[in-house]
Amino acid sequence: MTSEEKTLLIILTGFAVLVPITLGAAVGWPVWSWLLLAVFLLCVPSRMRWNIKQRVRWEGDASLRHVDERNGPPTPVADVPLSSADSDYEFRFSATVYWRPAMRPPVRHANPGELAVDAIIARALEVTKAVDPSLVDVAQHRLAAALGVVDRRPTGAVEAWANEIQLMLPEEDEKRLRKHSELRKNQKLWEHERERECSKREYLADDVLKSPRNAVVWWLARTDDVNGTVNLMDNLTKLSNVATDVKAPAGAQVLFESADGEHPSPNGRSSSDKFGAWMASLNLHGNQPALFARGGALLVKRFGKLDEAEEIRRRFDAPSVPQQKADIPKADDEPWERHPLDEEPPLEEDPWRGFGPPGKSEEDGPP
Repeated sequence: MTSEEKTLLIILTGFAVLVPITLGAAVGWPVWSWLLLAVFLLCVPSRMRWNIKQRVRWEGDASLRHVDERNGPPTPVADVPLSSADSDYEFRFSATVYWRPAMRPPVRHANPGELAVDAIIARALEVTKAVDPSLVDVAQHRLAAALGVVDRRPTGAVEAWANEIQLMLPEEDEKRLRKHSELRKNQKLWEHERERECSKREYLADDVLKSPRNAVVWWLARTDDVNGTVNLMDNLTKLSNVATDVKAPAGAQVLFESADGEHPSPNGRSSSDKFGAWMASLNLHGNQPALFARGGALLVKRFGKLDEAEEIRRRFDAPSVPQQKADIPKADDEPWERHPLDEEPPLEEDPWRGFGPPGKSEEDGPP
């Protein structure tokens, strides 16, 4: 019973009681006369209340609906295609349709059972066209809730509802949806991994390896190991040069590898390592590194550092450098002391001759 119906019953009951009392008091009727009128008037709201209760029981009790003699025969429907939110996929709908003629229908129909089936399918389509095909179970529960209600829409000629509802997708469509879902997940995962890789590459190229200084500071901040960072300075510099496309001149890649393929000791920087770092900073070209190393080895030897001089010559005096004096061939087994550029000037001569500023005579001597 709705609130409007309750309000109407209260008003009618009050009217049936107050009107006889008012008239009897005003006209001077005997008591039995206005009581008789009140009983007669009270029959109207009582009858209305009984009709409302019958209608409520009629519509609310499912068991009464199914056994009502006015109900038409149940009509099964099977494998009816219903659109989904994706136009490429369709649901398959099956159910048992129940119906009964509406009270005071606006129109008469020759086959009310088919009218009820059409109404159920239309109501089901309103639900499924808004559901994604991958949510077939959700759509079935929504259909069961929507179609279990007795409704006379859209024609008003029959009251229809449905039970034993089943909704499914064809097996091939289910496989396609699962595969599509996996591909979509893999695509998102790959995009996240690519973004992470690009971010890491940008960080390394534009910040960490932008210069040898940045690389050394970055490694020191990560490890807090000063000695270990010092030992890795050559490798960090090499990484930075490669990342920034900076190529050391030929014969001057002494920070990383010697001419015979040997690497400097990771335990510390030897004299030849420091000499090589100095050569690299001078930005020599062509055969200049080899000639510079040969002259440096000679100078170191003159100061009595024979081992260091031999190491400098062995590492940096590349054999591919052309000889400066073509009329003096160099044999493969010739000791390095007999090299044409290793001829030592007399000890009484000034070893710094020739290093002065341009235009200064050799007789001027050192400053």
